[in-house]
Amino acid sequence: SNSICVLMSTYNGELYLRDQVNSIMNQLIGIKLTLVVRDDGSSDNTVSILQEMKDIYGDRIVISKGSNVGVISSFIKM
Repeated sequence: SNSICVLMSTYNGELYLRDQVNSIMNQLIGIKLTLVVRDDGSSDNTVSILQEMKDIYGDRIVISKGSNVGVISSFIKM
């Protein structure tokens, strides 16, 4: 079967994060999709929202937390 891995870096994105994750997870019906998210040291509720989303989507979401290194380095550290 076909599979896709989507990489996402987050930083203080609580306002739109639920909508963004739901949109990604629901776009590719019939294809195994894994969303790998690295939080770049958010100080808002981003990490707890990511955990809520993981509770909904299970092992289709992988969460990594780290210190703030900026968007480019955040993708490299995934």
